[in-house]
Amino acid sequence: MFAMWMSLGLIFSSLLMVQAMDIPVMDNFDTKEFLGKWYNVAVASDCPEVNMFKAMLRMPITNFSLLDNGDVMAATGYYVGGTTGCLLIDMTYYTIKPGQYTKSVIEKSDIRFVKGDLHDSIIEYTQGTSDFGTACLMVRLFARKPEIPTAALEDFKSLVQTVGLSEGYITYPPRTGILADSSTI
Repeated sequence: MFAMWMSLGLIFSSLLMVQAMDIPVMDNFDTKEFLGKWYNVAVASDCPEVNMFKAMLRMPITNFSLLDNGDVMAATGYYVGGTTGCLLIDMTYYTIKPGQYTKSVIEKSDIRFVKGDLHDSIIEYTQGTSDFGTACLMVRLFARKPEIPTAALEDFKSLVQTVGLSEGYITYPPRTGILADSSTI
């Protein structure tokens, strides 16, 4: 029985890797143009961590900055309410090529910026492993303003469907709480 579950897990992981290869990185991705503050206006994910906290999620803000070695630092602020207020999580995007990154040099993960104009909105596709050890996918729509760009939303929904996530996995974090109005991130 254990062997069967392991085999199914390997097959599923292999399919995810093939699926990631079919999602192209956007053409002419310019890292320097991409840097700065982005609002996470929509997210779709089958990652258990995301879905556990989906109801409490408020619009995160991510500030992307360039590290000296060419990798990208993503400092994301999450409004968590109460006396805590804001939770800040830093993550290094290790560069594979412009527009394609991995979140760990040890763990297999694939982060791709697949569509956008870098001035108004951009769509990020991530395939990796959750903190619980399960394979998971995430598609995020970032915008320079805390509003959902209509044209980009259609592209976001299309990619969500392409990677096999249902609309039930989509959430639109509300712009409430102190963080959404903060300029400290």
